[in-house]
Amino acid sequence: MNGRGLPTTARIWTAAGLCLLPLGTIWSVRGGMFRPTPMLPGICNPDTGFCTPDIPTTGVLVPGSTELVSQTPAGVVLIFAAAALCYVGTRVRTDRTRTVARIACAALAVVAALAAAHAATTALLCSLAALVLVAPPAWRSIGRLGQVSSSGGGLAPSGRSA
Repeated sequence: MNGRGLPTTARIWTAAGLCLLPLGTIWSVRGGMFRPTPMLPGICNPDTGFCTPDIPTTGVLVPGSTELVSQTPAGVVLIFAAAALCYVGTRVRTDRTRTVARIACAALAVVAALAAAHAATTALLCSLAALVLVAPPAWRSIGRLGQVSSSGGGLAPSGRSA
């Protein structure tokens, strides 16, 4: 435990889960619309002079559509971020895992921006929560010669508990 709450490994796995959580939620909803149709004209028989009246029509309802997060480019980016975090969570702490975690942070920031633009609150909240969990260990400074700082920072466990 690093004194700041969750251990780093738990933060990474929780963030990976938060990346996958919004995939089944709604990204955008397009409302349906009602399109009126023209009236059907009546027919007159010239021999008898009998005419049928015009027939009103009710129109056509064009149904709306719902798009899930998993059907959008943001869903692809979320899956990428989750895979990157799973990679980081299963590896020993190195500069490579730190770089992968930073790329995952960038991907989560992109998803947060897209979700904010589309008012997809679940995706926005999950991506921001994952970013809050992963960003501190991913951007924590490394001591010289690649040694992790004495504050217990880093991304994956390096001891026997790994």
